[in-house]
Amino acid sequence: MTNVMIIDDDERWSEDTAEYLRSEGIEVIIQTKSHEGIRLVKEESYDVLIIDYKLINGETNKDDGIDVINKIRENDNFIPIIFCSGQLENWDMDHILIEAINLGIAEYFSKSKSASELQKIIKKCEDFKTDSILSTYEKWYKSCTDKDTPIIVSSRGEKYSPRRIIDEIKRGTPLGIELRKDLADFALECLIK
Repeated sequence: MTNVMIIDDDERWSEDTAEYLRSEGIEVIIQTKSHEGIRLVKEESYDVLIIDYKLINGETNKDDGIDVINKIRENDNFIPIIFCSGQLENWDMDHILIEAINLGIAEYFSKSKSASELQKIIKKCEDFKTDSILSTYEKWYKSCTDKDTPIIVSSRGEKYSPRRIIDEIKRGTPLGIELRKDLADFALECLIK
């Protein structure tokens, strides 16, 4: 199941959108305060983020979505972000969209469009992310000379062969998700050595 967080202080739009997305089988968390959304992204795993341009940061002033994206990118460069607004159409905001694109947003979404359009964008983000991840792991798998000898120790202390790892990752099982992270940690350790 796709896991999405909406970071937006427009509660009505967020609730209406979440209701539709949930009816389509997407798990949705809504965070109306930008600082809480940033905190949750550091603590939890999300498949896609939807971030509004103008946000209340939970105190007295406003953050913009660019600030929030910057803070999230400090910790996670890979999570797909959909940048949205109900106001960009009315303003000359090309520079803001360019800045957001430079920060690696996956897509811009106008709130004047339907939730079904947003669902299509979420699906596109998930497909792209999955294809990129599988491509990376398939390249790793092809580079392994012995595909049946257990080489990776999982976070649970278990060893798995490259053949089993790639199979679990491709099937998207809970073990595959865990092994994907373990493999990334293993690769990072090899680079550091």
